[in-house]
Amino acid sequence: MIRNIVTVMRGTVIAQAVAVLILPVLTRLFDPAAFGHLQLYLSVLTMLIVLPSLRYDIAILRAEDNELPSLLRLCLRANVIVAALILAIAYVGAALFPESWLSQSPFPLWTPIAAMVATSVGQVLLYVAIRDERFSVNANSKVAQAVSYAAIGVALGVARIGNSGLVIADLLGRITSLAWLYRWMRKRTPMSQVGRVSILKVASRYREYPLVALPGFIINSAGVTITPIMIYATFDANAAGQYALVDRVMSLPVAVVATSVSQAFMGQLATAMRTGTEARTQFISILRWLALIGIVPTILVILLAPTAFVLLFGSEWELAGTLAQVLAPATFVGLVTGGVNMTLSVVGRQKTQMVWDVTRLTALIGLWAAVPILNLSVVLSVALHSALLVIANIVFLILCANALKHPLSAPAIATDTLLVESDPR
Repeated sequence: MIRNIVTVMRGTVIAQAVAVLILPVLTRLFDPAAFGHLQLYLSVLTMLIVLPSLRYDIAILRAEDNELPSLLRLCLRANVIVAALILAIAYVGAALFPESWLSQSPFPLWTPIAAMVATSVGQVLLYVAIRDERFSVNANSKVAQAVSYAAIGVALGVARIGNSGLVIADLLGRITSLAWLYRWMRKRTPMSQVGRVSILKVASRYREYPLVALPGFIINSAGVTITPIMIYATFDANAAGQYALVDRVMSLPVAVVATSVSQAFMGQLATAMRTGTEARTQFISILRWLALIGIVPTILVILLAPTAFVLLFGSEWELAGTLAQVLAPATFVGLVTGGVNMTLSVVGRQKTQMVWDVTRLTALIGLWAAVPILNLSVVLSVALHSALLVIANIVFLILCANALKHPLSAPAIATDTLLVESDPR
């Protein structure tokens, strides 16, 4: 388990080093508004990314070996169909409603849709690598994405391409990562050809994912994206850009580290499900390990963030340093939670996941609905957002611990998943 995490972390550390080192350059090539547009694009992408595979990609972790070729073909076909529908809806909507956000988007409408396809197909291939416990593939794809994003972002910034430069760089970075994963997949042991009947069979067997898990993932994504979108809408692109820089410096690196751990833990959960073994001990160990990693950086951010942001990124980014201070507790708890964030979904506790997702989203909607009414500042609004996330994530960890009290059983999980009526950074 530790070796798998270290393997994934190798790519994470390199990728994150590239991302952090390039930020002082990018903040001097692009103004806060450009980062605000990037944050809006990433928020839209986060909402879209759960749709293309209809969450059948998660089934790759628990499927039988003879089902895998059919599942892959199903996921790829779903990606094509969903992407075409979203593209049509976006451009028809822009034509019918010229005063809407669609027609006045600060970036081309096709960019988040193209990024959605690249990320979704890459996620399908990544789950195959996790299933095979080929964690080095994941590590290398992270490095490829980070290096290409940095190089393209600097090139477009020097060329003064405009406020869409960071968006284009992100898209091309995701395509580079997909190309790396596809290169590995071609070298993998060839899979047998599948027909329409076998595809329909696996679609029916794992139907709980589009019918039950997908709505929960959509709600979860809404909970993740509502804050950056509401900052953009309630305040302005500059405030959204300040928040975006904090996200790049703190939240995104934490998400990358947590995802690395989560992917290794998912592989262990998948094995535990197939063998009927206990997984709670590893769950507790991961929480302790991540807490030890995060506690010192969190204290340093609370003490030094405003000064550090001005020194590193320039005087116009002082607000970002203040936002980093108030977000530090939520970021710390998010790091700990992120390492096990797929637990409820993988073990089939879809209904529990849905209840948590809906409750968190409802609380966030209530918070941001009150912000303009109470005329709250951006700093106070983000501080309240941070406190809410801390409480929600602690509750989530308690739910996960309860779900892992007993040894896992694949048949029991499959049956339980089909019985429930609902399911997630």
